[in-house]
Amino acid sequence: MGPEGEDVDSSLLGSVAFFAVVALCNTLWLAGEGFFYIFLTLLDLLALYFLWRLLRKGVQSVRFRKPVVIWEEIPVYPGKPINGKIAFPRDVRAMGPTRLTLRCMVEKQTDVFAIYRETYEVPLPGEPGEPLDVLSFSFQVPRDQPGTALMKNEPVYWHLVVNVPVAGPDLEVAFLAPIYQKR
Repeated sequence: MGPEGEDVDSSLLGSVAFFAVVALCNTLWLAGEGFFYIFLTLLDLLALYFLWRLLRKGVQSVRFRKPVVIWEEIPVYPGKPINGKIAFPRDVRAMGPTRLTLRCMVEKQTDVFAIYRETYEVPLPGEPGEPLDVLSFSFQVPRDQPGTALMKNEPVYWHLVVNVPVAGPDLEVAFLAPIYQKR
């Protein structure tokens, strides 16, 4: 299973539209009003922030292909362990321990909350800077937590978040975890 959200990429079109609006608004600079200078300075700072995020995302996509997770058992029910491996398709050279977080998320109206979170660090298999190919993990899913239920008014789902500290921007990717309620 690939990382969450890899099939839909409308962010490029949105970014192009945003930068086009910023460029159009910068034509107001010619008006010479003090208000426009303040407004455009703030808008340009916001555009620089989004440009930095876009460049960071581009650097990460060039440096790393998308890792995949291999689940040992599907589905997993509350009260049982969830086990698997994360395979990195290119040499990811971890500079420190990898942090794995299993969390249960619930959406309430427009907000998303974590109702359960467990994090642990996986020590490096060798020295810092050595390639990290496959990473095994195991979490015990608490019996009192709900399973994934996306069709409810307040959807519930599980994430496995992987954070690998590397030289430069860290590699962080989230996977949907197959944890369901028994019927």
